[in-house]
Amino acid sequence: MADIRQVKKYAVLCNEKAKLERELKQVKGGLTKLEAPVLEYFADQGVQSVNVEGRTLSLRKEVWAKQRGDFSNEERMVLVQAAGYPELVKESVNTNTLSSLFRERMAEGLDAVPAKLACCYEASESYKIGSIKSVKA
Repeated sequence: MADIRQVKKYAVLCNEKAKLERELKQVKGGLTKLEAPVLEYFADQGVQSVNVEGRTLSLRKEVWAKQRGDFSNEERMVLVQAAGYPELVKESVNTNTLSSLFRERMAEGLDAVPAKLACCYEASESYKIGSIKSVKA
């Protein structure tokens, strides 16, 4: 049978959760502020990864579909379908799925953007810092 101790414990956990969420928001803000200088460090040093403070930080390339040109959503849908990718079009072009297509094409050694879509899309590349716990040597 439930009693007030469980209710109190639940409230304590809610307070702890709120506190951790505030702390996490601050940590994420700090990471965001430091990402550009860390990317600059990697470029200046000519490295792809570095082991520091028990973490392996590494460059992670991200590729996303980015709209270009002055095309309406309807025009983009027609172009994507005509380029042979009708499964990517629902009510509108699914940019996440289109981005996935671009990444797959790059992995296959092809141009990221199919020629028939180059008029209205480009591949936007960015680098982020990935972090995993380092393995002690």
